[in-house]
Amino acid sequence: MRCAVLSAVFVACSGADASQPAPPSALESNVARTSELVDLPPPPTVTGTASEPKVSAARAHPGLMNPSLAVQRAPDVFTATLSTTAGPLAFACERKHAPLGVDRFFSLINIGYFKDVMFFRVVTTPRPFVVQFGIHAEPRVNAIWRHQKLAADPVVLSNTKGTLTFAQAGTPDTRTTQLLINLADNTSLDGMGFAPICKLTPALTPLGWPGEPDVNDTTLSRISSQHGDRPTAQQERIQTEGNAFLNREFPNLDFITEATTSSPAVP
Repeated sequence: MRCAVLSAVFVACSGADASQPAPPSALESNVARTSELVDLPPPPTVTGTASEPKVSAARAHPGLMNPSLAVQRAPDVFTATLSTTAGPLAFACERKHAPLGVDRFFSLINIGYFKDVMFFRVVTTPRPFVVQFGIHAEPRVNAIWRHQKLAADPVVLSNTKGTLTFAQAGTPDTRTTQLLINLADNTSLDGMGFAPICKLTPALTPLGWPGEPDVNDTTLSRISSQHGDRPTAQQERIQTEGNAFLNREFPNLDFITEATTSSPAVP
């Protein structure tokens, strides 16, 4: 198996219309056009496509359908691990960097929000840009969470390669559930109020030996970029139709199978 400058990220994050000024650089082209890495074992074998779940009150965390029941304060420091069809991704998170965003990410993980969530936007050409995800598989969940906006966090970390930041619909106070993994140094996003919440853990290798390829980099390189930026313009349908739409119109997308949090190892 193999996601702006200015309001460009608006469409990338919310599916709303935005003006598209002619960009002067490759990075700005990516942003404005969308407006809003020793051999490693192969990724887990997953057959079929991400499920199209029906939220069941008997099994689902109540916070999925009632965000007031999902609010949790994150630990000061923790590791967030995304198990995906392309391999694992591990993020080091510190609450002090963006308290509101880190709390939201921690809460979403702990209510099971990210299960079967697809990486619907993977922009690697003409230069690496971002991987975007965070629209739930189930439309009923999206109908609730897409309106749960966060107040802005100050930008403490820069949007360098490997950082994780919430997508936004033009302004920093429109963050909800969508996130971006920066595939390159996208520091132009700093001035737009994109406040990174976590960053990929350094030197994550199968056996922890120096000099081995980083597992995070390898996973990122495996995430399907087959559809590139094209799903971005279809975000309203992704929101309202969920995985059923993505599986039908943009097959072979990679997705998250499980998301967990853990305390960092004590040195």
